[in-house]
Amino acid sequence: MTKSLLSYVYKTITKRAAYMNYSETLPSISQMSSLTKSNPSRDEINYDYYQLSKHFNHPIYINFIPTYDESKNCIKTAWLKRYLETRCFIK
Repeated sequence: MTKSLLSYVYKTITKRAAYMNYSETLPSISQMSSLTKSNPSRDEINYDYYQLSKHFNHPIYINFIPTYDESKNCIKTAWLKRYLETRCFIK
């Protein structure tokens, strides 16, 4: 996981949450230390991803989060595909 990929994941998750009127609180950008630093450590990036992934079991993300097989092939491509799908959301 890289900082740029985490940024796409964050944007994708938050756009989906807004579109689906997700009532639970996602971490804000200021709470995600790896996105606010210029050179975050791998541990910081993984911790922030973990903070987002706590929400992945909610029904709005079922059949939306990349599958294991997609992630195994190329996690970046899998998340970018979801990110592009969220760009079509009208809110």
